[in-house]
Amino acid sequence: MSPARVSRARRVSRPRVVRAMVISGVVLLAGCGVSTAGTSTSGLGAASQPGGTTTTTPAASTTTPAASTTTPAGVTTTPAATSSSPGTTAISATTTGGSVPSPPAPPPAPTKRPPGPPASCSTAPPLAKPARGLVAGRVSAIGDSVMIDIQPYLQRDLRRVVFDAFVGQQWWQGIADVRQLRSTGQLGSIVVIELGINGPITTSLFDQMMKELRGVSRVVFVTNYVPDYWQNPNNEIIKAGASHYDRLAHYDNVVVADWEPVAAAHPGWFCGDHTHLSCGGPGAAKMAAFIARCV
Repeated sequence: MSPARVSRARRVSRPRVVRAMVISGVVLLAGCGVSTAGTSTSGLGAASQPGGTTTTTPAASTTTPAASTTTPAGVTTTPAATSSSPGTTAISATTTGGSVPSPPAPPPAPTKRPPGPPASCSTAPPLAKPARGLVAGRVSAIGDSVMIDIQPYLQRDLRRVVFDAFVGQQWWQGIADVRQLRSTGQLGSIVVIELGINGPITTSLFDQMMKELRGVSRVVFVTNYVPDYWQNPNNEIIKAGASHYDRLAHYDNVVVADWEPVAAAHPGWFCGDHTHLSCGGPGAAKMAAFIARCV
């Protein structure tokens, strides 16, 4: 054997450093023959060199990717093939189909209205400090044609009252009016709502109105007197809603001017439609005075 050939054989036959790798819970020993997970792998492959010298070469380590699993949302996740070299562990995963969506939030609990009568004009608490952006001392009167009937009398009984009323106005239109007045800095710190005679209202609409009236010093809701099927349901929603909000923080300012039983006891105050008060007589003045007591 030539000196050069002997020198090369010595460099090859130096003992190799044993290195351990952990891939998906399986220990692989590079430089040794080890049986793992029931599969025998030869850590070294023997090759004969000229002159009787044996050279050892590490066998390629192979790993079998785990079976693909499908999540309940239909997204398939497949661990990527692991490529490993002595002293290095590389584990990655490839996800197809996008991320797993979060489960839907549970539906909100239905709004519960606590029992008990709402605050009346005689039991109204003192006026609270209004929120910023409201005109202190101003009364904003939001209504329909009945509000128009009593307008001159309410102006006489109240100071600094500003009307936003028109014929046929619905509750949802009143919400928009309140929102606009507030956004432009014109909403008073006291608000009177006389709406509902032109159609049914809902708990949701009442809640929307109260959202726009947050921070008002006092809100006065006037019950309906109208010979239509929605009179009693509307009045129940007004009373229950006022009772509910009067017990909440930031809303303990709601009172009800229960005009319906007063009106029912005096049918002669009304025009032939049993709703309006524009026919002369004391009805308009009486209603204005009734509301003014609550403000």
